[in-house]
Amino acid sequence: MGLAATQCRDVSGGLDLGSPLPAAIPLGTPDPSFGQPGTPYGIGGGFDGIPDAMRGVTATPSNGTNAQYNGRLDYQPTQKDLVAFSIYRVPTLNRIINGRARGTSQWVSDRLSQSYTAIWNHTFTPTIVNEARFGPSGWNFDELANNKLLWGMPSANIDAMGNVAPPGWGIAGPGVFDQGTWNVHDRLMKMHGRHSLKFGGDISRSHFLNTNAGPARPTFAFRNLWSYANDAPYQETGNFDPLTGIPSDNKKNLRFNVMAFFVQDDWKLKPNLTVNLGLRWEYYSPIQETAGHISNPILGEGAAALTGLRMRQGNSLNQTSKKNFAPQLGFVWSQISLLGRDFKRKIVVRGGFGMGFTFNSWLRFPMDAATRPSPPA
Repeated sequence: MGLAATQCRDVSGGLDLGSPLPAAIPLGTPDPSFGQPGTPYGIGGGFDGIPDAMRGVTATPSNGTNAQYNGRLDYQPTQKDLVAFSIYRVPTLNRIINGRARGTSQWVSDRLSQSYTAIWNHTFTPTIVNEARFGPSGWNFDELANNKLLWGMPSANIDAMGNVAPPGWGIAGPGVFDQGTWNVHDRLMKMHGRHSLKFGGDISRSHFLNTNAGPARPTFAFRNLWSYANDAPYQETGNFDPLTGIPSDNKKNLRFNVMAFFVQDDWKLKPNLTVNLGLRWEYYSPIQETAGHISNPILGEGAAALTGLRMRQGNSLNQTSKKNFAPQLGFVWSQISLLGRDFKRKIVVRGGFGMGFTFNSWLRFPMDAATRPSPPA
């Protein structure tokens, strides 16, 4: 194994790495032989001829099921109405052995992506048509519900001991994630002479639930195998509530809304030239957490912008603007002839310009007026 005889010995059935600490050494005392000359990895109470490490080969079977379901149903109750419903559903199920310890590392990952849409098209007149859409979409998983009996196993890491010690055991903790959006969209189309007008809007409500239960279970680190056997960790890590010290799953349940309204005119100026004019207004509500589990950094005043920084808990994560107006301009030009040659509308030139806003473009973190840093001199 590349280790000195003072560190391990070949015995019948495997390797003798030492023995538990003597009973006279109190529980919780680290292995005193760890790091000593000749025994850098520690041998506990000394060699006892009993194999502590052996080679074992086990199967780690895994299986997965991936599926996708798509469907659409159309119904026309009247000559002026069309009702439709579509479905998109993608379940993914995987069963794996997540680690070396087969008996304690079985893991089930059951995830679902889905989208449902209801559509209603109504023709008021031959020149006025309305299209309405409504439906939810999202992606979620709950590893806590699928791995109730496994994830609570103690998580312990043992520092590397050459090639003879496992890096640790205990499976990773589960997470719970639920991202979903409800959306309503309506668009009214009107033909008027050489104008094709469109009016409409979108309203969405989104939620993001994220719970990481794994770090709420502390992980203990040990120097070597015998410190582990004597219940003497040197480090404990995990997520803890800074106010109470209680292990925390760092749960976040965020909410925000999006609204948008638009108007568009496709104006056929000439038989071979169409101009597209549009304007869109968008509003993104501030991000909020249902239990106030968000915080904002508030800068200090003037030169103390960083040293005077403080954290504000709760309220909204950001401020938003109500001036998100996005103009759109485009054209389509079809050349019939050029330099005396007839192209029979085989040449089409398209162009346009537009502005848009994204989720990140409207994020502006709040800053108290009294604590804004002074501009540089």
